[in-house]
Parts: sequence; structure tokens; C-alpha cells
Amino acid sequence: RNRAVTAEDFEWLTLQASNGIARARCLETIGREGEITVVVVPKQDQRRMDLSQKLVPSTELLRRVKHFLDERRLLTTRVHVVRPRYVEISIEVEIIRATSGTSERLRSAVEDRLRRFLHPLVGGRDAAGWSFGRNVLKLDLYHVIEDIDGVDVVHRIRLREEDKRREVEQVKIAPDELVHLVEVVVVERAREQ
Repeated sequence: RNRAVTAEDFEWLTLQASNGIARARCLETIGREGEITVVVVPKQDQRRMDLSQKLVPSTELLRRVKHFLDERRLLTTRVHVVRPRYVEISIEVEIIRATSGTSERLRSAVEDRLRRFLHPLVGGRDAAGWSFGRNVLKLDLYHVIEDIDGVDVVHRIRLREEDKRREVEQVKIAPDELVHLVEVVVVERAREQ
């Protein structure tokens, strides 16, 4: 286990390089045989987890990982250790609430659930972190929001890709990318409206 040959080896060894690393993803460098890229996601304090923070490793951490992997790679392999690229999105959700009256608690619950679901460390259906390269589909978001107590039905979801400044039906994510949720707007209505 002390030699890096396969992608799994590089990912496992990256996690051994520092206790400040939460996740690692190893990808072949496109168009360059014998080169691989390791994407590093740093840990975040579990007690004070800020779901709105973009997780970016320090230059020192990347340098430490690169040095650690260089000592364990094959001589013919070149290793690049990089930060994850983030696709920034915003979501506007219109919900029909199950009870009458306004509810700041319900809006807050919807935002928290969306941020948690798309988060690089605690996101996804299995709560193991949003997968690298996994597209964001409206259907998944509908299911996540409709599971919240107090939400009767999700009337509409609008996804906005911030870099492209346009509304999209789904957000396409490259293999070395993760999602960063910039803004959540929740509009709630009572059933009779």
C-alpha cells in the first residue's frame, strides 16, 4: 500500500498524506499519457460546519500532498495535485406549504437541506459528499425538498448557473468539478393561493 499505481492507490495515499484532507479524486490527465491529476478537498470542522463555505485547500497542503505522492509514484508517472473546480449555482424554489401562515423555519429548513444535499463532504443521497462529476438534476432537488416536514408540494424550481448567468434545466458537472451553492431563494405560498 505504499506505492501509487492505480487511481485508487493515489486517492488512498492522498488521504494518508495529511489529516487535513477529507476527499481525493484521481483522474487521468486528458491528452497526456502517464500524467494524472489528484483533486484534493480539505476537511471542515464538523462541530462548526458552514455549509455555505467553498472548500479550498491551501497551497501548503497541496505542496505537502504532491511531495508525499512523488515519493510513492512510479518514475514514469507525473502527478499534478490541484484544488477542486466549483460550478457555482443558485436555486429558487417555490413551495406550497402544508400549514397556513408564513414560516421562517420552513424557508430555513429548505435552504439548509439543499446546502447539505449539494455539499462536497456531507451531500448526496448517502451523505458521503456530492460526487465529483455528478450533474445537478431538478428531479433530485424536488425529492429532497418534498421530504421536508411542512412542505406539501414543490411548485417550481429554477436553477441558475452563475458563471453563465442563465437559467438551466440541469447543471452539467465535469469529472474534476463539484457544486457550490451560492444563493437559495425560497418563496412559499399557502394552498388556497
